[in-house]
Amino acid sequence: MTTREIERASENDPELKAVRECLVHSQWHRIEFKEYLPIRSELCAIGQLVLRGTRIVIPISLREQVLQLAHEGHPGIVVMKTRLRSKVWWPGIDKSIEKFCRSCYGCQLVSQPSKPEPLKRTELPSAPWQHLAADLLGPLPSNHYMFVLVDYYSRYFEVGVTKNISSENITSLISKFCLTHGLRLLIHTDNGPQFVSQHFKNFMSEHGIVHHRTTPLWPQANGEVERQNRSIMKRVKIAQAEGRDWKLELNKFLIMYRSTAHSTTGVSPSELLFGRKIRTKLPELIDYNINDFEVRDRDAETKRKKEKYMIDVVVRARVIFVSTIKF
Repeated sequence: MTTREIERASENDPELKAVRECLVHSQWHRIEFKEYLPIRSELCAIGQLVLRGTRIVIPISLREQVLQLAHEGHPGIVVMKTRLRSKVWWPGIDKSIEKFCRSCYGCQLVSQPSKPEPLKRTELPSAPWQHLAADLLGPLPSNHYMFVLVDYYSRYFEVGVTKNISSENITSLISKFCLTHGLRLLIHTDNGPQFVSQHFKNFMSEHGIVHHRTTPLWPQANGEVERQNRSIMKRVKIAQAEGRDWKLELNKFLIMYRSTAHSTTGVSPSELLFGRKIRTKLPELIDYNINDFEVRDRDAETKRKKEKYMIDVVVRARVIFVSTIKF
C-alpha cells in the first residue's frame, strides 16, 4: 500500500476531511469526531495526508486492508501492535488489532498456552552473525525438512527447505547463507547425525568455525532456535488448515518477522543485522537520511574518471582516423 493510495482515500474520508479543516481553521470545538481532540497537537497535514507525528492516519475505507497486510505471517496481538504502532494510527487501532487477531481462524486453530522457558541466559554476542544456533525441523507431511539458522545477536534467522538432510547438503546450505552474511565464529547444534559426522567436523575446521553441541536429550539448551521452530510450525499448520501453499506463507512470515521490532532487543532483526530497515507492504514514511556521503563521493569520482577516459578514447580515435586520411 502506497502513500498515494492513502492520499486518494483520505481526500473524501469524512473523519480526515473534518480533521484537515480543523488544522486550517483551528475550530476543534466544532469537530464531530471527538476522539481526535486529545491528540490534536500531534496532528498535521501534508496535502490530503493526515499525520500523527510520523505515523500516517489511515482513512476508514483502508483500515481493514491495513490490518490484513499487518497480519500476513500470522503475528500475535503484541507483535501486530508493534508492527503497526510505528507506522500508522487511527482511533481505536489497538481494539481493531485485538478483534482482528481473535477472529483469525488459522490463529485460533493452532493457538496453545506457551510452556514456560527454562531460566537459562545467553550472553549477547559483540556483533551480528558471529554466534549462531542451527537445527533441523521436520519431516513435514510433504517429506520436506527445514534447516533453521538463528543469529543470537540480531535474532535474524535463515531457513533452507530441503528433502536431503545429509551432512553434505546441510553444509551446502550453510555455505549458501555464508555468501550473504559471511562466515560465523561459533555455531550451536544438537547431536543429530548430520552434526556429528566427520564431514561436518571437517567443514567446521576448514572454515574456522567453533562447533558447540547441546546436552543430549535436552532441546531447551538450544532455546533460541527451538522458539523459532515453534513459530515456523505454527505458520505451516495454519497454511495447511487453510489449504494454502505453506512455502508462500512461510515467506510472508519471514518478511513479517524480520521487519518487526523484536520484543527483547526493541529493534527489528533485519535492522540489527543489515543496519537498515527493510520495506514491506505496510504504508510508512521512510527516512532516507543515510550517511553515505563517502560512498556518493567515490561513486561520482569514479564516474567522472570513466567519462574523461571515454572522451580521451574518442578524441584519440578521431586523431588517428584523421591522420590516416590522405589528402
